[in-house]
Amino acid sequence: MMMRLAGLRPTTLAAAAAAAAATTAAAASRVACYRAASSASGSSNTTGQAARATDAASATTAASSRVNRSSLNYTQGQTVKGRREYFYYIDHNGFLFLDDSMMKNFTSCLKDKPFLDFFFKRVEPNTTGRYEEEFPFLSRCGREFNFLRCDDTPLVYHTLLPPHGSLVSDKDQLDQYIKSAEQGDANPGSSETATGTGQASDEPWELVYAGNLRRPFEPDKLCMTETARLYHPSPDGKELYLVASPLAIKLSRRMVFGSDATLFSWQGNTYNIDIRIPEADERE
Repeated sequence: MMMRLAGLRPTTLAAAAAAAAATTAAAASRVACYRAASSASGSSNTTGQAARATDAASATTAASSRVNRSSLNYTQGQTVKGRREYFYYIDHNGFLFLDDSMMKNFTSCLKDKPFLDFFFKRVEPNTTGRYEEEFPFLSRCGREFNFLRCDDTPLVYHTLLPPHGSLVSDKDQLDQYIKSAEQGDANPGSSETATGTGQASDEPWELVYAGNLRRPFEPDKLCMTETARLYHPSPDGKELYLVASPLAIKLSRRMVFGSDATLFSWQGNTYNIDIRIPEADERE
């Protein structure tokens, strides 16, 4: 049966922040969800299927998503059959850590942008037969295996920039855009304020993930699921990847939470970003 999309009940980004801290998904469930979404890529409702899969995985308890390290037997940099193996973890902000790091915060995450780009360009489902349940994703580097588990999705969008915008700018360009919009600019996304170039631009803004990898921002494809988290299609458009909580909170300033829908305003257009698969379709 062709799946239909209907509006979710409205939610708030404050709830999203709480959900981001308190609700995570079982890693094994995640990879199953994304494989299912990929297999359905020929359908025009792939985003809806991925949303349902993401919701189902996120509805599991936080405890079920945490790796029981006492049951794991690995050593960072261990050599197996001439191949070195390393183990990583990505949190809901898109920060990458060595999995066995005791402290996981901004000061201890890996920050080298070329390394992050190299690592995340190569992320794929783990089908090696090793640690598939505990680390459902893998990034290969020659004969080196980098096993990856995640709090939510294996890639996380952490920044939104105007076309060709710089991560090292001393100005918060998204904040400038939002303030311009709040002050009544009809289309601030194509203004000098938004681009910082002094010239108008109709090019789409860019979502940034990893170190400085980018994909065009498609506001009409944002979705807020029943987990109260915000998602955007992956670079290949087949899956849904998490929007980091700090970025989602900024974007919430352009949202209106109504009784029937959550509306997002961007560059003079308004989009309904609530997605839900009706219960009747879920039974199908």
